[in-house]
Amino acid sequence: MKGTLGFLPRVIMVFSLALLWAGSLQADSKIANLEKSIKLFRPFQCKFTQDFYDAFQEKTTRAIGTMMFMQPALMKWSYEQPEEMLLVIGKEKMWLYDPILENVTIQPLHEVSGIRSLRFLSGDEQISKHFNEIVPTKIRLDLKKGLTAVFLAPAQKNQALSELQILYDNRTHQLHQFVLIDHNANYRKLTFNDISLRPESKASEFEFIVKENMEIIQGISN
Repeated sequence: MKGTLGFLPRVIMVFSLALLWAGSLQADSKIANLEKSIKLFRPFQCKFTQDFYDAFQEKTTRAIGTMMFMQPALMKWSYEQPEEMLLVIGKEKMWLYDPILENVTIQPLHEVSGIRSLRFLSGDEQISKHFNEIVPTKIRLDLKKGLTAVFLAPAQKNQALSELQILYDNRTHQLHQFVLIDHNANYRKLTFNDISLRPESKASEFEFIVKENMEIIQGISN
């Protein structure tokens, strides 16, 4: 799994943004309205494009796939290109499956770096406990007419994350894009499209079934 474990903590933080929907709001109420939106959020599925910019090499690489979500913070990322990979976050565990090597890495959620600060995805914690609104150091979003940008930073020091940048439609309240930026100016830009609600979703879809022929790896490097 080339590069898989290295970017895993960043991928987990990506999930937080996939839930952040908001309307055209005053700046001092944006976080409060995001919290309300998360509590009312329904199951959905979408396609995504992920562009990773390496500041040292000044190079961008792209991955594409599909993502599913339902409360309480159950998620599934299916990477299709350039390499197949499946990341599933259930109620208590996280599974990372490599279909080529036929191995699955398993780890309890409470042991994964970054998970605890993202518990607000379940609607049980406040976003304001973990993020503050900021003036961005540099805008990485693809700003477009009719779309609203929100810029956040972790309230407490985070080794993997410096800024979050969110772009949404202020008429439909639909997430369009977000960017994760680290302290070395590397960033991951995720663009969502073909979003559809999935009222028939079941919690069992977010539990990975380990088959007999799979190699099991316990624990993931944080």
